[in-house]
Amino acid sequence: MNTSNIIWGITLIFLGLSIIASKSGYLSPGFWLRLLDFWPLIFIIIGLSIISKSAKKKLPFILIIIGLIVVPFIVAIVNPVPYVEQREVREDITVPFDHSIEEVYLSIDGGAGNFKISGGGKDISSGNFSSNYARLIKDTSKVGKRLSINYKTEGILKRDVIVRNVKTEMELLLSDTIPYTVNLKIGASSLDLDFSSVIVKELKVDGGASSINLKLGNKSPLQYVSIKAGASDIDIRIPKDCGVRIKFDGGLSSKKFHNIDFVEEDKIYKTRGYEFSDKKIEIDISAGVSNIDIYEY
Repeated sequence: MNTSNIIWGITLIFLGLSIIASKSGYLSPGFWLRLLDFWPLIFIIIGLSIISKSAKKKLPFILIIIGLIVVPFIVAIVNPVPYVEQREVREDITVPFDHSIEEVYLSIDGGAGNFKISGGGKDISSGNFSSNYARLIKDTSKVGKRLSINYKTEGILKRDVIVRNVKTEMELLLSDTIPYTVNLKIGASSLDLDFSSVIVKELKVDGGASSINLKLGNKSPLQYVSIKAGASDIDIRIPKDCGVRIKFDGGLSSKKFHNIDFVEEDKIYKTRGYEFSDKKIEIDISAGVSNIDIYEY
């Protein structure tokens, strides 16, 4: 009699039944949080399982372990954690224009959500943030003529709070007159970035499985773009009057060039006449199994 097989079998049966009951609406949303209260039992069960291997009579150990598995499920059904629906909070995140600022560093460290950034703003940064499960931590600092703007999302899910449909959205408008360095570190998100009118010196995107829609402009003589992502759908639009160099790191990704003529040299793609272009864009893409489309406009 293999004790570990019996333990895993019973555990999987109860988890499967609980998932079916939860999906069918027979279990309170707080069932799973109450079940998590019993996580230390894992160590007890593992310890008893180890002891039972050297014991002559395994049946008493098996019955105790079965009881330790069943009891938390019964308690979680009878006495679930109270359910509280978190309300969506919306806030303004405007940084007023300052004529003394000559360069801006913008950093966003966020989890899953929808993020939209574009130009045309009258302020250095203006927009709003809304979420029903996270709060936004804001920090700005000025050193000389350089301004740093840092946004970070932090989950506010507590033990007695469950959000069924989590939602986070951020929308920003940037000025068209100040150079920006943008650093985005996000989770599985949707990114809509229109920098066609923004002076972007450097853009770094570090994301999970994301949808990335990026439009670059020609306001900067040299732009560095770095994209690291998991399995993603990446669309990039580049102005036709810029020389472009692209390096791909991700052999399983599908890449397509639309209405644009690239020359490949050692896995590096360059537009014809890149070296002689007055305005250049250098792009490094490291992605998992992704669909990458490059357009010219």
